[in-house]
Amino acid sequence: MLIDNVELKVKAGNGGDGVVRWRREKFIPFGGPAGGDGGKGGDIYLQVVQDIQALDKYKNKRDWNAPNGDMGGKRSMHGCDAKDLYLEVPIGSVVYNRTYNVKYDCDHLGEFLILHGGKGGYGNEKFKTAAVEVADALAAHARTGSATQSVWPYRLVMKDGRITAQYGANWLGCYALLDHLVKANLGNVKAYRPALVKARNFILQFPMKTGYWTDGHTDTDVNSNTYKSNMSASNATLYIFDNPGFDPEYKTDIPNLIQWTEKNFVLRCAPGEPPTQWGANIVGEQDGFLPKMGYQTARYGAECARWYRLSGDESYKEKAYRALNWVTYCSDSNGLAFESPLSKGVTSWWSDCYGEGPRMFYHALAAMPEWAPPHENHILYSADVLTDVSYEKNKLGYHATGGPGQEFLRLAFKPSVIRVNGSVISPEDHLVKEGYTLRPLGNGDYALIIKRSASGPVSVE
Repeated sequence: MLIDNVELKVKAGNGGDGVVRWRREKFIPFGGPAGGDGGKGGDIYLQVVQDIQALDKYKNKRDWNAPNGDMGGKRSMHGCDAKDLYLEVPIGSVVYNRTYNVKYDCDHLGEFLILHGGKGGYGNEKFKTAAVEVADALAAHARTGSATQSVWPYRLVMKDGRITAQYGANWLGCYALLDHLVKANLGNVKAYRPALVKARNFILQFPMKTGYWTDGHTDTDVNSNTYKSNMSASNATLYIFDNPGFDPEYKTDIPNLIQWTEKNFVLRCAPGEPPTQWGANIVGEQDGFLPKMGYQTARYGAECARWYRLSGDESYKEKAYRALNWVTYCSDSNGLAFESPLSKGVTSWWSDCYGEGPRMFYHALAAMPEWAPPHENHILYSADVLTDVSYEKNKLGYHATGGPGQEFLRLAFKPSVIRVNGSVISPEDHLVKEGYTLRPLGNGDYALIIKRSASGPVSVE
């Protein structure tokens, strides 16, 4: 019997996963990323043929899937692309895609692409390439900063390079990128070094002294060398906590930056809003947008917590505790976040509520492991990317990708041995060299800080 009507369920192939791999040459301690991209998933085509019995093959098989792309490999090897799937149909057929409401009139011999296979995921080699390209552009355009122009222009027109705002202060991310590449000996290190000097000098000589931490975010038209943004100052503060060598005066500058936030974005308020609520200092965002916001208050709480741990000043512990508790009221009972229980008319931004805000709790818990969940093992914070994280009873491990670096943990057991790159490290009273500190938290829990001199595997057991 001639089959002239079939219904099929078809699926194009998924792209293969990109992978995270690292160079492991003996004499290259910072070998860098070497993970390849995943292969492309198979497409699906209609193959129009003369055979009027072409639909017979679908009588007993209704599900047809194109193959998936292969995952990437080590040494930057690209995963294989998958083969495409061709579904034969007789000439004169009419094919309907019910999912996308598309009709194909197969009135001539040939092929019709009906579904695209997925694109392969990026391996970490791809991100290294992108990072180097950005760093090269930064190094090529670094300039000596001043009170009226920053080390890089704040805003320009990409099409022709025309500068439309000369001054900005949110450059710690750019500085960190260049610094990481220099330490890893990746890219044009010779060009990156003078750019680093110019960026550091500008930050310490101008916004750190003048208080003009200018940044208008992406939605505010700012062309000023006196505009203030709490995010710019906060990024500097948090970076200096992780990298105190950046600022020789950090013990003075950090509390000054926190007080700068209190003066400019706690005490200054949008009309009708208070500077405090439920005993917490609450924080606005920038000169042109003063409503109190959860993610800015989370930044403030994180800074206060870390300064308490560094200075021992109990007043900052209290400020951190109240600010971070207030932030938990910036979500409804279903977990849907909003900017503030005060600022009812302010639209929620995804990156604020689900990106920046929650990340600040990592900083805070690094300083205050007492506030992390008890009787559980947790890596609380690292400034570096950690991979291959594993938790077992009375044991955990991870691979640290950057070095040197530190990790902050809360443990539900007392470790007997800690290894970095296979070598046992020793307890230290002050972490000026590779080692660890272990502090009891009570009820069998401990706060652990690991300082390592290089990237590599870390085990705690």
